[in-house]
Amino acid sequence: MPVVLEYSTNEVLSEGMDLINLSERRKNHWSTKSLIQQFKVHFGSHPRVYKYIFIDLQRSTNPDARIEPGRVKIKYFLMALYFLRLYPTQLEMVVTFDRCRETIDDWLWYYLRRLQALKDEVIVWPEEWGNPNNPFIPYHIGTVDGVHCMTYERQTAKYNRDKQCCSHKFKGPGLTYEVCMDLWECRMIHIRGPGKAGKNDKTVFRESLMGKIPAGSKVIADNGYMADDLREVLAFSTTEHPRHIRRMYGRAKARHESLYSRMKNFDVLSKRFRCKHADRDAKHKTCFECVAIIVQYQFDCGSPLFTVDHLETI
Repeated sequence: MPVVLEYSTNEVLSEGMDLINLSERRKNHWSTKSLIQQFKVHFGSHPRVYKYIFIDLQRSTNPDARIEPGRVKIKYFLMALYFLRLYPTQLEMVVTFDRCRETIDDWLWYYLRRLQALKDEVIVWPEEWGNPNNPFIPYHIGTVDGVHCMTYERQTAKYNRDKQCCSHKFKGPGLTYEVCMDLWECRMIHIRGPGKAGKNDKTVFRESLMGKIPAGSKVIADNGYMADDLREVLAFSTTEHPRHIRRMYGRAKARHESLYSRMKNFDVLSKRFRCKHADRDAKHKTCFECVAIIVQYQFDCGSPLFTVDHLETI
């Protein structure tokens, strides 16, 4: 097993400040709190989060995720995170990092694809929910919702725009992802996508996640999912429910939206995705899943979302 190169939180912070060319005067006079704030602005998370991710990328037993010994470079890892957070153009990165386009492109996607491969270890469906004899599976197990991300206009063989890609959320072309989050623990347990933004959430849900829901349990969803064939596996808030049930459902859905707000703090998801190559959807999927993994590490490193009141509700 190769030796793992471990960086402390302060060392990751220092490497980040060097990468953005912060002057020695500011590094010496600013407080640690101010330096961490700048780090978050440029890289999206506390340096402690990336310390653990960098270690896990070296220790992973998944060959697609594990960094090769000759490519363990913290600066290029941070460069990939800078790309996710601020989504600069290629020319902007050439000037900022004083590297040629080919070098930046090579290292950027090398680290992003390895970070993406951690998904199989970080975002997983609970194995215990697959046991039909398990009496401890809760009635409400999670929340589900779709999220749309902007892209450039897509063309079809017949038309210069693909209407199926049009999102009703921002009235333009985009991609959609389905995310399911555990209701009682701060963890994502399912991600699926991308699909065309014109595809409604109910159709996406029926294709995969519907078949995973344990018998007798439900996932909380908004009214956009309402359909007769989904009432057995989805829970919707109605006026017939008592006030405390409606409150819990409301908090659960608000918590899920908070997840998307945190993810879209990374400009690669909030801005229009610029890639026009044949693998544009694959690259967007890589970026989306990388951000999801980073956010999950944020939860695990002491920055979770708010909790939903645990009430005995059936």
